[in-house]
Amino acid sequence: MRAHTLIALAALYAAPALALDGNTAVPVDISMIQEKDGIVFQNTFAQPFYVWDKDAPGKSNCNAHCADIWVPVYPTAQNPEAIGDFTLVVRADGYKQWAYKGKPLYTFGYGEHEPPTAKDTMNQWHILKP
Repeated sequence: MRAHTLIALAALYAAPALALDGNTAVPVDISMIQEKDGIVFQNTFAQPFYVWDKDAPGKSNCNAHCADIWVPVYPTAQNPEAIGDFTLVVRADGYKQWAYKGKPLYTFGYGEHEPPTAKDTMNQWHILKP
């Protein structure tokens, strides 16, 4: 079994945190995958996380139609807690959203779309890497 598969499985069944390198802890609903270009964070459906240049630290500015395309990463636990560099921000609609080092996290679409193109990202959306 490949290392990233083990990490993803551990993220699904772990207690509150999983550490890939002994330093980085992640919430249960987030996994870290070692790619050739480095570590990438993703959800349990293997969708990578993105951050948006137009977000303020600790605040999501992607609402309404924006959030239909760039879906906020909501916690799956009923009472999620911040862990390491992963914190929670409260969105304008009152829902909690995961953030990494204060940057709110998103996925692209609901998994029904191909990975975003340069046109989709408008050079303002970036895959989250530690």
